Amino acid sequence: MPINSICMLKQYFLFTFKNLKKQKVFSVINMLGLSVGIACCLVILLIVKNELSYDSFHRNEANIYRVLRTGETNGRPLKVPYLAMPYGPALQNDFAQAVESTVRVMPDDDLISYGTEVFHEKRIYLADSNFFQFFDFKLLKGNKENVLADPNSIVITETTAKKYFGRENPLGKVLVFNKKHPLKVTGIAADVPSDSHLQFDMV
Repeated sequence: MPINSICMLKQYFLFTFKNLKKQKVFSVINMLGLSVGIACCLVILLIVKNELSYDSFHRNEANIYRVLRTGETNGRPLKVPYLAMPYGPALQNDFAQAVESTVRVMPDDDLISYGTEVFHEKRIYLADSNFFQFFDFKLLKGNKENVLADPNSIVITETTAKKYFGRENPLGKVLVFNKKHPLKVTGIAADVPSDSHLQFDMV
């Protein structure tokens, strides 16, 4: 950098510093305002980025659709994001050229026990066996092709596995569903990303 430019920059900083010292209150207000403005812009940017990234980690996200049921209540249009179970196979059968694959997912909350430990789990999904083939949730243990092939199997997240089993290997262990149904742990999924609208601890 030329010597003249360095001298000019030095003079500029000295002049700015003197002005800041002379008008301390005004300078503090300006700097606080600028800092708050930048912080707000960054927060808004992060929120928008997060909203736009929802479910984008699924390879086929552009072709995945959630089917809604529409109707009216008191003359107002109503959209319900739940359908009867037979709709899944029926859609794939009746619209085979348009519907390549379907998966049915039902949120549930139940009592899950292991030994003397009992927890009320609020983030359980009852799902078809192709859940981990349809969606790209990462499996740390287990094969997505058959991890839910047995109706009495269950996949739990990494955090849930630590809660129930500590450092033990969870695979092959049995959790009891609502104190009646034994479910064998056949897979461990990575904790669900925050930018997924499907949030679960167990499937």
